[in-house]
Parts: sequence; C-alpha cells; structure tokens
Amino acid sequence: MNTVIIFKLLAALMLAFVWAAYLRKINLFGRIKWSQVLIALAIGGLTTLIVFMVNLPEFKDIDKQSLNVQRFAQFFYHVALMEEASKFAGFLVVIIIFQKWFREEPNYITYASLVALGFATVENFQKFYDHGISLVYMRGMMSTVSHIIYTSVVAGFMVVGLRKNIATAALYTFLGFVVSILMHGIFDFFISQGKIYFLVLTLIIFTIEIEIWARMLNNFLNFSRRINLKRSIDRNTLQKFLLVSFMTAGTIQLIGLLTELGWQEGIIEHLNLLGQELIITLILIIRITRFTIVPHYWKKIYPVLPISIRRGKFQRSIFPTSPRFFLKIKGDEFNEYPFTSRIEKEVKLGTLPQKGIDFDLDVSVKMLEKKFIGPKKDLYYLCEILDFHTIHPQYNSRYVLIRPKNYGKTYYKRTPIVGLIALKGFIDLNNIGPKDCKFINWMVMKKEGEKNPSQRMLDMVR
Repeated sequence: MNTVIIFKLLAALMLAFVWAAYLRKINLFGRIKWSQVLIALAIGGLTTLIVFMVNLPEFKDIDKQSLNVQRFAQFFYHVALMEEASKFAGFLVVIIIFQKWFREEPNYITYASLVALGFATVENFQKFYDHGISLVYMRGMMSTVSHIIYTSVVAGFMVVGLRKNIATAALYTFLGFVVSILMHGIFDFFISQGKIYFLVLTLIIFTIEIEIWARMLNNFLNFSRRINLKRSIDRNTLQKFLLVSFMTAGTIQLIGLLTELGWQEGIIEHLNLLGQELIITLILIIRITRFTIVPHYWKKIYPVLPISIRRGKFQRSIFPTSPRFFLKIKGDEFNEYPFTSRIEKEVKLGTLPQKGIDFDLDVSVKMLEKKFIGPKKDLYYLCEILDFHTIHPQYNSRYVLIRPKNYGKTYYKRTPIVGLIALKGFIDLNNIGPKDCKFINWMVMKKEGEKNPSQRMLDMVR
C-alpha cells in the first residue's frame, strides 16, 4: 500500500475522533457513549453512498448559460442539495431507530453533528486521496466544521418546531433544510472562484457560521431537561485539546507533503497553508469553547461576526470593566470550570497585593450558587461569609458576590483573581439588582482540590 495513503486515512480518522470527542464533551447533561458515537458516525458515513449513487435530473438550459451560472447550479443543486439531503436522511434514520437517544433537546444537535461528521470523514478521505494530503488542515478545520454546522441548523429548526407540534416541526425542518442548502451553496460557490477577495469573503462567512453554531449549542444546552448548574465546561482544557489536535493534523499534513513533494517544497507548501488558516483556527477554537449555562435563556441567532470591539469610558456598575480599546472574541469572559466546581465548598479569599492598598482582608466563604444579574445575564457566585467580617458599613449582609476578573491580569501566582462584591443587609437573595451591590476589592482565591491538567485532558475522551 502507498505510504501516503496511510497518512491520508490516518488524517481522516484522527479528525473524526477529535470532533467526536468535542461533541461528547459539550453535551454536558446527556452523556453519550462511544458506542453511540460510532453508530451515528457509521450511518453518516454510509450516507455518502446516496451522493455517489443518485443523480439528480439535469436542467438542459444550464449548459447554455455563463460559467458562473453553471457553477452556481453545480454547487447549489448538485452539491449542496444532494449532500444536505443525504446527511438529513441519515439523521432521520438515527431518530427512527434510536428514539430513546433523543430525550434531550441538545441530543438532537449532537447526533445531527455526528451524522454530518461521519459524512465529512468519508468525504475527507476521498478528497485527500484524489487531491493530495495538502487538504488535511483546511478540510479538518473548515469543511468538516461546515458540514456539522449545516446539519445542526436543520436539527435546530426541527427542535424548535417540536416544542409546538408535529406539523410545525415539519414546516420548521423544511425551512432549516433550505437555510442549510443556502449556507452550503454560498460557501462552496465563493471558495470555488479562486480569487483572493472571494477567499477572504469565504473566511468571513465561515466565521459568521462559527458564531451561529456556538450560539445554537449554548441555547439548546440552556433548555436541557437535566440541566445542572454545578456542571460546566473546562474551556481551558478543551481549547488545549483542540489546539493539540490541530497541531497533530498539521504534523500529519507536513509528513505527507514531505513524502509527496520533498523537503523544500513540502515545508514551503505546509507553511503557506497554515498561514492562511491560523487566525480562523484561533477564532474557532476560542469561540466554540466559551459557554455559560443560563437556564431557559435564549440568545438571538442571526448572522454576526464572532468578534466584537469594546471601547469607551471606564464604567463601574457592579463589576469594573476594562476602559481600554480592544478586540474581543464573543462568549463567556472567563473559564467557569474552576469556580463552579467549588460550589457548596469553603473557599478562602485574600486581598490581591496592589500598590496603594495598605490593608489586608482575608475572608472565608462558602460558595452557594450561581446568580445571573442584569439584562445581559452576567454570571456571579453567591457566597456566605463563614467568619465574622464587616465588609462595608452600609453593605453589611452576611452574603457576598464574587466574580472572576475578566480582563487584564486574571491570575496572581497561578491563583484566580476575583472581585469581592458586598450586598446590602436584609436583601432578597432571589432578586439581587445592581443597586444592592458594592464592589469592594480584588481578591485572590486559593486553588484547592482541582484535578491536574493531565487528568482533565483524559476526561475529554472518557
């Protein structure tokens, strides 16, 4: 067997494993077994036979049109329609045969994504085989994720319709199917043009798709029946897992290119390909790992970039915000995992050493629960003071709020920095508003009882 073919097969399977592990991890409340993952992947892989075996009827007048019209028909009709119909057929098979897997709304998105991943895996190997190992990184990051997003959109429309009735579900599913075809066709049509401005436009479209997918995943997790606010995604570990995985894919691509093209040409081609994808890779990895679970909170989904620009005057409402001008990738602003894992546990807080601060404040608190305050549902942690302290003469409740620092320096000697927020006495803890709060000081939280990085990385694939 040709050595390069082995690398191509290994790359396709490795990419399938990476995204399957990711999809299992973000399904926080409906644990999916690897056996179920493999079944969904296999069904998705088999749906590629539909594309190979079924030929849609031709439009005779298309051949007489301009090249762009022919391309448009090719990508929307023969590619997008066929592939989305094939993946959706596989998804329906999974729903019909394994109905008990779909007791949770997020599971619809997960299994639709796995079917699409199975389809993309077979397609990836075919493309690697036909066009070379140089496609590994691009298809593993852009094409595979795009397939997952398009099928997830159909599943998302279906779930929203099922909240009402079967007829509405059928109508919404059809609308989602049309949307997925449009997204797929536009993406393929632009990237096929081969011109730099079309490539840039394709990358912009892909980043918008990333934001749509991330919001959709977060929204359906918020509506899980088994929602548990003591659970959260360890975004730092998940980001490291994806980053290492893409580096591994890049290494496989490099070895294949060296084998195909030789040392000099292989290295030049590899660096050129990675340079084109680097920024998009970072945006993808960061955005799809930033989730905060807010029960029954639905963030509007519409075409928007996953990057925002923050600027303006320094404002202090409950929690100080950065006054600087900077770009920010959307999603939650801090890794929730190390804080949520301490709920119902005692935590020791100490004053962050700063210039101009001539007193020390040490507080022992018990973290009780999450609190979502304000119109943007900002996350805080409600804590009970365990030792006697007067935090503030006017804000003298035995309860306080803490929130991790979300800009600038967020750790001090590997311990997270949090804002200590005092509450008014006799406050209604179920109805806390900004006027009831007073920011006191930056504190450091001692890290106790956490898993080490290697243990958390192993949890990714268990």
